[in-house]
Amino acid sequence: MSKYGPIFRLRLGSQMVVVLNSASVIREALHDHSEAFAGRPYLHMIHETLHGKGVISAPYGREFNDHKNFLIRSFNRFGRRRRSSLENGCLDEVRLIAEKLREKQSSPFCIDNMLRQILCNNICTLTFGRYFETMNMSHVVEKLNENFNQTGTIACFNFLPFTRRFQKKIFQNVNDCNRVIQSLVEERRTNFDPEYVNNIVDAYLDEMEKHPNFSKENLDSLVQDLFVAGTETVSNTLNWAIFYIVSHPHVQKKLHEEIDQVIGKDRPPCDKDRYQMSYTEAILLESMRCHCAGPILLPHATTHDITFRNYFIPKDTFILVNMWSAMKDDQQWSEPDKFQPERFLDENNNLINVSHPAMMPFSVGKRACTGKSLYKKINFCI
Repeated sequence: MSKYGPIFRLRLGSQMVVVLNSASVIREALHDHSEAFAGRPYLHMIHETLHGKGVISAPYGREFNDHKNFLIRSFNRFGRRRRSSLENGCLDEVRLIAEKLREKQSSPFCIDNMLRQILCNNICTLTFGRYFETMNMSHVVEKLNENFNQTGTIACFNFLPFTRRFQKKIFQNVNDCNRVIQSLVEERRTNFDPEYVNNIVDAYLDEMEKHPNFSKENLDSLVQDLFVAGTETVSNTLNWAIFYIVSHPHVQKKLHEEIDQVIGKDRPPCDKDRYQMSYTEAILLESMRCHCAGPILLPHATTHDITFRNYFIPKDTFILVNMWSAMKDDQQWSEPDKFQPERFLDENNNLINVSHPAMMPFSVGKRACTGKSLYKKINFCI
């Protein structure tokens, strides 16, 4: 940031791009001028597969807002207010994974797939009302993970069109996922009972006949949005949290002491414990700060001409948001490259800086994550 400043323009291949590159600029643009920076540019991979439907790929407008509001209502209806069912399902998965870990404790193992299984089951429960073992969703999770690991290649499709010749495998993965999701949605539609609505797909089907902006195409894209946002990004955060805990023994010791003090050894955790376990929350916050799930946000676009910080930015300008710069800004954080959960605690061990202006792990504004409350709950329970 010291070299190029908080806002600058550059050409990436065939695309002229404006980069937002500091905490204050990002917050001012996405929060104070939320509608102006709420657009979504043409992104080759997303638009060729999702066709601008759902929430993630949808252009800003009435249809986007209707689907975002639907998701917020649904998360309240099937997630936040039905705490026991979500928590119990998550904790059942955690117990199964804990048993697998005990079996493997004498040899090296990769925890990533285990975390992804827990998260996928949470999304399946919210979306379809049942676990993925009964739905053959492991194939979808595997394909999503393969594509997530190709994010750099996919980004090149937007700036270097000749690279699209390498997209065959990536598109094949997307189409495989779409086929499975579409068949599951069709199954729910065939067996739909308006008297028994207990998941997001059922709720959407219940509203589809009454809402002009709701459609089968939007529903298919919305479900894929949920799996992408609810598995890969959350597992990434948890992997880094585990890494930091393991590599900082003093943090691990204090965490263990807090778990023993608040939860003990005779019961599983619950969401209410979160409000008494400030050190655990501080670890999760610092993990998200040190390695935010989206260091460069999915590109935004301007929805109209705007003069921002004395720069004229035309409508439909491609905007890159460098969230990494906010999380690592030495003007906002002391020793930003160090893992220090204590930066989120005061002298009485109470949480502070939760709403720090540079702390934006879920983004801000119109495109902010709609499921952040569920995200926090699931992170804590796991």
